[in-house]
Amino acid sequence: MSSEIQRRVYDLAYRESQCCAFFAFTVSTAHDALTWRIETPDVDSSGVLDEMTAALAPEREVST
Repeated sequence: MSSEIQRRVYDLAYRESQCCAFFAFTVSTAHDALTWRIETPDVDSSGVLDEMTAALAPEREVST
């Protein structure tokens, strides 16, 4: 995975955390995989999380 992709994902996670404080964003890398974990403690905001998950490219592995 290119360092540019990693940089962009970390940057996006940072920007999302600035605007959506009710989410917890964690980005990690292991081997050749990049994982972006999004969590929400508030049940009322889980609909937004579902929409974000649905917007991901279909070829990406998503676990909720």
